[in-house]
Amino acid sequence: MSTAPMGRPDPGGDAPPPATGALMPLVSIRRHWRVGLAVALAVALLGGYLGYKKGKPVYSTTATIYVASKFVNILRESKDFDVASYQQFRQFVEHQTQTIGRYDIVLATLKKLEDQGLGNAWKEPQETERQAAERLIAALKIVAIKDTYLITVTLDSGRQENLDVILNTLVDTYIETQRRENLFYGQDIRAKSLGEHKDEVFRKLEAHRKRRTEIAQQIGVTTFTPNGANPYDKILLDSRSALADSHRDVIAAQAALDA
Repeated sequence: MSTAPMGRPDPGGDAPPPATGALMPLVSIRRHWRVGLAVALAVALLGGYLGYKKGKPVYSTTATIYVASKFVNILRESKDFDVASYQQFRQFVEHQTQTIGRYDIVLATLKKLEDQGLGNAWKEPQETERQAAERLIAALKIVAIKDTYLITVTLDSGRQENLDVILNTLVDTYIETQRRENLFYGQDIRAKSLGEHKDEVFRKLEAHRKRRTEIAQQIGVTTFTPNGANPYDKILLDSRSALADSHRDVIAAQAALDA
């Protein structure tokens, strides 16, 4: 048995360390490790059970969009659409991030899914189109990656089926909408419009040509050229010239007879 002076703790005994008021978690764990182990096991078992029963898995898919830093001039050289500074380019990219989740684009996406036979891929049976579109907009996470020319579009859902198809359809709809609305990539639409206008002009021209032929047949005129003489005027001039020549010949013959 060890002895110690009165009023001092025995250094070799089992007396607890003096309370200092400081938080000492290692000391507490060392002293109550059995209780801590039991609590940890209980929390793990209970948490695992609750997570299995109450927890819902979340699936996520991400698409990346490339944003061109320079616009392609299609018909002629133009300075109206040049991005003069990095700040303007960032503003343009941020504008595109707001456009991807636009309500009309999301509605068009749901319509495309319905046309493909995937109407229930996102829309719930009890939902309206507006509710499904708003839920899809809320599930989208659109981020412009800083100091790059990329935009990431992430879609989270509790259902795994056709999640990638939904996101790809959304991105395709956004790109098609931009090409249709944007001047830079509207060459196909402009070419189609010009072709339709050309066909309309040719139809009108052919109708006018037929009408001119009918008028020419009615009045007996064979030409409508502005620089050419009217055939009737030419015949009239020739007749007057022949009459004048005949009149001179008659005067000359009469004079010869009188002489």
